[in-house]
Amino acid sequence: MTTTAYREEHDLAYYEPDWVGSGDAEYRQERCKLDLHCPTQAGFSTIVWFHGGGLQAGEKELPAILKYRGMAVIVPNYRLSSPRAKCPDYLEDAAAAVAWVLRHIAEYGGDPAKVYVSGGSGGGYLAAMLGLDPAYLARHGLSHRQLAGVMPVSGQMTTHFQIVNERSGMMTMAPNAVPVIDAYAPLFHIHKDAPPLVLVVGDPAIEWPGRPEENKLLAALLTRIAGHPQAECISLPGFDHGDIYDPGCLLMLKKIQELELRKFMAARPRSAPLEIRRTATPADGQFPAETAWRTAQWTDLTARDGQPFAPSTRMALLHDAETLYFKCVADEPATGRMVQKVSGHDAVGLWEGDCIDLYLAPDPAAPAKAFQVIVAPDGSVYDADFGAFGNNGARWDLAGLRVRSQVGPECWTVELAMPLENAGVAAAATGMAGNVYRRRMADGDDRFANWSPTLLFRNYSPELFGQMVFMA
Repeated sequence: MTTTAYREEHDLAYYEPDWVGSGDAEYRQERCKLDLHCPTQAGFSTIVWFHGGGLQAGEKELPAILKYRGMAVIVPNYRLSSPRAKCPDYLEDAAAAVAWVLRHIAEYGGDPAKVYVSGGSGGGYLAAMLGLDPAYLARHGLSHRQLAGVMPVSGQMTTHFQIVNERSGMMTMAPNAVPVIDAYAPLFHIHKDAPPLVLVVGDPAIEWPGRPEENKLLAALLTRIAGHPQAECISLPGFDHGDIYDPGCLLMLKKIQELELRKFMAARPRSAPLEIRRTATPADGQFPAETAWRTAQWTDLTARDGQPFAPSTRMALLHDAETLYFKCVADEPATGRMVQKVSGHDAVGLWEGDCIDLYLAPDPAAPAKAFQVIVAPDGSVYDADFGAFGNNGARWDLAGLRVRSQVGPECWTVELAMPLENAGVAAAATGMAGNVYRRRMADGDDRFANWSPTLLFRNYSPELFGQMVFMA
């Protein structure tokens, strides 16, 4: 398996030398520095992590659980509430740190379109404010919409209690009995144009009092009132305000992968509709003859960047009165093996190698009723029962599925024959949706060994992808 090298730099000043802002300029110069931990390989995503401490304590510290994850992590210090700093000094500092990242991360090899802002507790509050109030980044000539996502961990969504304490002359960590919602509350800034928002909190029974509820309220107002398309609140049972950060960070990493996969899929060029052409009854009673396949419409699967993949993998569809036929040809030697892995208490088979993942939704308007099978170059077929993921447990009847495969020194081919009634073509007046994924061993790198018959997903990273609308 390949390994990624990392570099670290410490105490980088993130304010421009001529910046004129609020508060004690000497304290700003002393305090406003950041540490950087990033891969040496280019194109990485970046997490800006603000430390907690009630806005009046804490130091920049890189969470160990975020290190060596293939992403950069930026950890800034900011001015703390004290006789030397008051609201909005720390909010201005947070904005300046994020602005520095957006402007400079490309110099280190990062993608400025993949910058996520997070933090714990008071740091989560700062992250939420930057994502929801556009004024702070606007002062730097930037937009909060440039953030790929905002993911506070147990952040306060009302006006932070320390800001209210400052107004009353108190400098304690005591929370306010009565919540305040004004311009310094994330809940004050409800609009649909905020970046994707994932709010992570602990168990309502043991978390900071009211913290889960105000996070849930923010998510509800954003989605149900403002119409925000990507805002959610996740409460983790059994975790309190002190131990939510490690599981919260792990969940954040998972959500970043989901957001980037979703964005990647949405940005991909759409394949032209692949017509299912009617063919004569198969000559051998099982599959169409090669002459029939030569007249079929073929389409190439693409690489992950949307470009044609080399060596090529292409596919075609045919049907007769009763059967839908699918053929895939990969112009390279096949690799793969079934190995044993342990999941929970069970040893499970995990396919490490090339395979085709065929996903069909008989009705494009109702993709929840979908069918999915995985086919290995040796002709092994596995039924992926995705009932737990919302498709009502729809499964192909593998007894009605026929497979033929051929593996050569420079090419491998798989063909599937499935009853039309199983594939849903007969009932689909306007066609059906479909995805085809080609999963492959990339030079022996098992990062791409990502499917098992028991749904043990190790990494969702198909190398090749084809998306079609099958016209009936």
